[in-house]
Amino acid sequence: METSIVTPHWERTLKMRAWTEGARKTLIRILQPQKERGMGTLGIGNEMWNYLSRADKIVRIPPSMMMRSWMGSDFTNNDLVREFTFAEDYDFHYTSVKNPDPGNPYIKCVPEEGKPIVWVHVLLEIDSESLLPKTEK
Repeated sequence: METSIVTPHWERTLKMRAWTEGARKTLIRILQPQKERGMGTLGIGNEMWNYLSRADKIVRIPPSMMMRSWMGSDFTNNDLVREFTFAEDYDFHYTSVKNPDPGNPYIKCVPEEGKPIVWVHVLLEIDSESLLPKTEK
């Protein structure tokens, strides 16, 4: 996976690999940038740990830090372990965008009414060959 983090003062791209087991266990390892290579985030249920590769230490994320930003992104630590899923908690609609990638469909994902989700919607570009999400906006 790849995510771009853009703020008014800086921007960077994280490349990572992620594994899941069911909806309750997730492991994310950072591949790039080199400075953060090897860092990891493990989420099991509502608990979370970070592996700091430079210090070779595992740090449990306490409840008081769950609303803090994950890796400088708009996602919080809590977003990574929250108990909702796209499949069960969002409605999906085809949509159009400015300057689309020809041949790729775009899907607007809108949280169902009453779900504790902070995003108004998530826009996904779907790769027409693999049928996997290509970009998220």
